[in-house]
Amino acid sequence: MGEPVARIMVVDDNEMNIRVLEALLSGRGYTVSTAHDGEEALEKIQEEIPDLMLLDAMMPRVDGFAVLKKLKENPKTRLIPVVMLTALSDLDSNVKAVELGADDFLTKPFNKALLLARVRSLLHVKFLLDELESVDEIIAMTARIVEAKDEYTEGHVERVTAFALGLGQAAGLNEWSMRNLRRGALLHDLGKIAVPDDVLNKPGKLDKEEWDHILRHPEVGASILKGLKSLASVVDIVLHHHEKLDGSGYPDGLKGDEITIESRIMAIADIYDALTTKRSYKEGMSKETALRILQEEGQEGKLDERLVNIFSQLVERGEFESLGDRIPNLFNIPPPPPR
Repeated sequence: MGEPVARIMVVDDNEMNIRVLEALLSGRGYTVSTAHDGEEALEKIQEEIPDLMLLDAMMPRVDGFAVLKKLKENPKTRLIPVVMLTALSDLDSNVKAVELGADDFLTKPFNKALLLARVRSLLHVKFLLDELESVDEIIAMTARIVEAKDEYTEGHVERVTAFALGLGQAAGLNEWSMRNLRRGALLHDLGKIAVPDDVLNKPGKLDKEEWDHILRHPEVGASILKGLKSLASVVDIVLHHHEKLDGSGYPDGLKGDEITIESRIMAIADIYDALTTKRSYKEGMSKETALRILQEEGQEGKLDERLVNIFSQLVERGEFESLGDRIPNLFNIPPPPPR
């Protein structure tokens, strides 16, 4: 199958330019929408996001540079390829467009063959990025499949993801780390897919052999992900979310700075959910009791005390009380930040 029919928005205050570009692009099979100034363009994007935009720089009301800035600041629109079209040929305008995130810059009057070549090239990259976004849908689906194996942990992945993201944001993680944290949280129990169902759902305590199955799940999950380049940045989170700062965790017995902040956050989120929810072998604890245990482990040097304190404040302020309303949004994973 070929690439889908692309939607291109042409934004120009000159009606003749719009007609020329519309005829040129629609003649090549593209679906074309138009806007006569930046304000109209921004309004139309709220209704339908184009696959590419041809944007005039100099327009009344809201000029092209202002439109470009708004597009690149919005996570929903920042991956739209933008080709700036302008009669301006000075270096400052070129530099300004590039700094604001323009993907290309063509000076009027433009060469039609060159314009079409740039459009084809940028759309090809855009569709490749769209395919990569489907990876996140697969991540969410995989997380739910794994969770379905364990009848006692329904909602665990969603809750842990919410706890981790809340803590990560409060701790000041940057956007890229938050993306990795979200993916890692969704996949942290991937290795349980290899744990026998009768072990996962056994009522009562596990014997040594059964417990060994559980202890291997971080390594199994990491081994599944290691061959996937798009998920290389989350392997460490999946592998080390049960590590402790004093070396008492598993599977590698890491200590201190050997454990990334994402894995430290995951440990706190995972432990808190395990303590506060009913499992096959225990009843759930109150949030006060669970927080006290986390704080004790922080003071003993097992968990990151600073992160535990931040998390405790979030829980005590009721930041996770409306978790049920937020869960549907946890799987809407944003694209990576521009390089």
